[in-house]
Amino acid sequence: MRIILSFVAVLSLATGCGAGTTNPPGGGGPDAAASAADAGSSNALGQACTTAADCPSTRPHECVFLQSGNPNLGYCSPTCTVDSDCMGGYTGPATGTPTCFVPDQPGLCSILCDTSADCPGDLTCIITGGPVNVCATQ
Repeated sequence: MRIILSFVAVLSLATGCGAGTTNPPGGGGPDAAASAADAGSSNALGQACTTAADCPSTRPHECVFLQSGNPNLGYCSPTCTVDSDCMGGYTGPATGTPTCFVPDQPGLCSILCDTSADCPGDLTCIITGGPVNVCATQ
């Protein structure tokens, strides 16, 4: 069942949004105090970023930009191989579901949502038009 659900999610997200971990044009990161405060956390999934340097390095993170989100502001994602890698240490709303899937970026996390209340920090729930919705920056 998990494989089928993952396949449905892959099809839905792949058609609704793309992702990248490259630096967006016009960079400039979140304020240094916010980055320093989050640097000690083991899972910064959902923290706003403009480059991977804005994310904690104590556990490898990337800065993810979803095509349907803000092209200049991404979110931090720990690297992953299974869903539990995204869930461990996650401090966002309990109603959001961290999962080890970002379209075109294997090994990174996204957060599945029903409403923006399911998303941490500066993220909002993006309606993909498929069976799942994801948290992204606006």
